[in-house]
Amino acid sequence: VPGSEAHQACGDWLVATLKGYGATVIEQQGTVKAFNGQQLPVRNIIASWKPEAEDRLLLFAHWDTRPFADKDMDRKNEPIDGANDGGSGVGVWLEVARHLAEAPPALG
Repeated sequence: VPGSEAHQACGDWLVATLKGYGATVIEQQGTVKAFNGQQLPVRNIIASWKPEAEDRLLLFAHWDTRPFADKDMDRKNEPIDGANDGGSGVGVWLEVARHLAEAPPALG
């Protein structure tokens, strides 16, 4: 959940992991206003391989998650871990990144 210590730690881990896979990593940070008026930190993590290459492939996923399970019939106000609200897409993306490190493609 953006603004939590766990979210910060997760972002730090993502950056370190992507760098470990040989990516050039750029971070963009700022704040946004949530639906309830709360200011939340945002952090984009952009990983590139061969940034000088003209032929590019773009893959992306979001890694934030909602702070509560408001769509759940029985547990509307309970926290959720985000496993399928950001986590699954990032998991796929990290596996692609691992393969890019093992067999770098011709494109960037």
